[in-house]
Amino acid sequence: MVPGASPLFAQWAPIASGTSQDLHDIIDFNTGPPLIVVGNQGTILRSTDDGATWTTPASGTVEDLLSVIVLSSAQYWIGGSNGTVLIADDAAQTWHDASPPAVTSGLTVFSRSSGFAYAVGDAGTILKGEADLIGGFNGVMWTTQMSGTSSNLHNGSGFASSLAFVVGDNGTILKTLDGGTTWTPLNSGTANHLYKYIESGNGAMIVVGQDGLILKSIDGGLTWVQKLGGLAQDLLDIDTSGQNANFILAVGTGGLILRSTDNGETWCMQTSGTTADLYGVRMTTNSVHYAVGAGGLILKTTNGGGACTVLPVELSRFEGFVMEGAVLLRWETASETNNSHFEVQHDRGGAFETLAVVPGTGTSQEPRSYEYRVEALEPGLHTFRLRQVDFDGAAVLSDPVTVFLPVSTDLFLSSPSPNPFLEQTAFMVTAAVAQRVRVELFNMLGQRVALLYDAPLAAHQPAHFSLDGAALPSGRYVIRVTGERAVSSRTVVRLK
Repeated sequence: MVPGASPLFAQWAPIASGTSQDLHDIIDFNTGPPLIVVGNQGTILRSTDDGATWTTPASGTVEDLLSVIVLSSAQYWIGGSNGTVLIADDAAQTWHDASPPAVTSGLTVFSRSSGFAYAVGDAGTILKGEADLIGGFNGVMWTTQMSGTSSNLHNGSGFASSLAFVVGDNGTILKTLDGGTTWTPLNSGTANHLYKYIESGNGAMIVVGQDGLILKSIDGGLTWVQKLGGLAQDLLDIDTSGQNANFILAVGTGGLILRSTDNGETWCMQTSGTTADLYGVRMTTNSVHYAVGAGGLILKTTNGGGACTVLPVELSRFEGFVMEGAVLLRWETASETNNSHFEVQHDRGGAFETLAVVPGTGTSQEPRSYEYRVEALEPGLHTFRLRQVDFDGAAVLSDPVTVFLPVSTDLFLSSPSPNPFLEQTAFMVTAAVAQRVRVELFNMLGQRVALLYDAPLAAHQPAHFSLDGAALPSGRYVIRVTGERAVSSRTVVRLK
């Protein structure tokens, strides 16, 4: 079923922000207020009463502000478009321009140590900034670091002054053990864009990204296991509760809110009450959470977000391969709920037909793998899809995959269809190599009654023919295809 098909009463409620600008991030200090929200056109919102009212400290910029972090009860950093970095050392009331010179990329900032932060951006940009805050704000010393990638980088996190991780486009995950002097790429196992990284309970690390992808590592990033994927929405931010690191929220496009209470192993979906994109999330306690998004939207819940819908079958991969003259279809699920079966469907002429039924697993939170081999296919393009059916009969279709099956002989003549025929029948001719081909129709006396084609035929490009029976007496005929190195024929019957 499609996630969220069963509507629930929303436990997230909008609160007044006083702005219509897109809001990208939200943060608070672990011991309490203020709440800080940042957004487009230099927007900064500050609240000391849990979002009931907001003030608007001057940012001194009209750049879009993309991220905000807190390093101590007084020290806050903001990253934004066109290389913008702002720092406040008075609990986010007065902001100073700390932008690195000659940087035009949008920047997001992250850190775990007071006094310095990383800023990451487009085309592999990584900067490290160390702030001089002795006696007030005295500037930032920036160092450009070599990331070793040209992918756009979106966010990261640092465990200490030496260890940090960065995530970005095309499945990029980078790790440093020396404070950013060297960055090592890790194998994420995906080409999806990755947008946010956090550390959760028991030393686990979780990354969210494109198509609802959620990856988890429990070995320092050496291996990553997909926990969710294949959604229609992207996940853009993730946060964990300071009271219980096993409680996690992720938000994304289309108002998507996902929750985990077991350290990212399983996920369910909450009703946000909006279809607006959500860019940032903050869990201030186990029950009080905030999400910010497009058009000045701020959502708040005081009961953990309320009811949560278990996510149904999550198809993480569906692929087709040519193998020994047949097509092998393989697919994987990240999780399944009440999954009865999959129908393997095939389209060759504009309509899908079910080829086979493959039993599902039922309910499982572990990845599952399936495959089905399709035999006796004619050369050319073939399109397949899956129809996943729940035990209650509800069904959802996968995206289609297309596979090209090459010719395995010099000349291939498909079976005429229909056969026998009344008025017309159709067939196809495919050549393994480019050659001149002649297509003829003979009666049972060996007399040629029609020349249908006599010209060059390109390799692996099916030629489609239609045989009109209007002038043909009823009886049996032979379609003969003659190439430069082979001859192929099939019998067809005309009825009246």
